[in-house]
Amino acid sequence: MSRRTKTKQTQVSKPGGRSACGCSSESGPLRAAQHHGHSHLNDLIPIAVVIAAGCEPCAEKMVRRALEQGASPERIGHVLRIVSSMQKLDCFALALGIDAIRRMEKPLAAAEKTLQQAFALSV
Repeated sequence: MSRRTKTKQTQVSKPGGRSACGCSSESGPLRAAQHHGHSHLNDLIPIAVVIAAGCEPCAEKMVRRALEQGASPERIGHVLRIVSSMQKLDCFALALGIDAIRRMEKPLAAAEKTLQQAFALSV
């Protein structure tokens, strides 16, 4: 049996750690997994999820958070390319519907722009 550890959650932005759009800036299971060596993966997956959910501000925030947590711009760019290629697959469009695919366009562009801006600042 494995032993789980509890982590302290930090509240950011509005009470309850929620941004204006309602997404949480900190997540217990994600933060707890960082202690087990999965920090970059746990910062990259949320990028794809919020893009799929159609949240532009969340996509920008998740890219910034991943960079702050030490994920490389190359890995983040790789995630964005994966999401972009998935978005173009017929089976993905059939499963999610064309409206969901269209909702992904602006968050994906916002995430790419945020990454490009961060990269330009670091060079």
